[in-house]
Amino acid sequence: MIEKIFLGFYSFIIVIISFSAIMYFLDLPFPLLNLWTSFAGMVGNLEFAIIFGLVFLLSLYTLYLSLKIKRVELAQINKSEIGGVSISFKAIEDMVAILMKKYDAVKETKIHINKKENGVGIKLYLSVTPEANIPELSADIQKTVKEALQSAAGVEVNNVNVVIKDVFKAAKKA
Repeated sequence: MIEKIFLGFYSFIIVIISFSAIMYFLDLPFPLLNLWTSFAGMVGNLEFAIIFGLVFLLSLYTLYLSLKIKRVELAQINKSEIGGVSISFKAIEDMVAILMKKYDAVKETKIHINKKENGVGIKLYLSVTPEANIPELSADIQKTVKEALQSAAGVEVNNVNVVIKDVFKAAKKA
């Protein structure tokens, strides 16, 4: 959030400076006359107007990016004549993260959710303990995640892919 505020402030300042430079180099009236007098003898006015015009456009784009609201991806749960019910991918991720806490063999979880035609696909990147029986653990996780999301949230889960990214190395006791 702090970065967005800083970026917005920076962009606003650059917009003002660029606009003032364009006005100056095109010999149009503007309020910051003394600021730009040092540029007068450097190069032709048209070249500076073009350069600052590009800076102005880039700063407007940066300002737009700082104010742009991130869209939340949703999975459709139910659609009827009255309306629809959706759940955010973030809520699905949170539910899966809570489910992963029940497995002592799973030490770290990274969750990716992909929107499918009629449901979602889930990919879990896991770090597990060396004692874990990976085939049994993976099958249990797939079954649990699919059933829990379908029963608790009404989300159609097309697939649950489990990727064991590494085996957790516990610190040795001295």
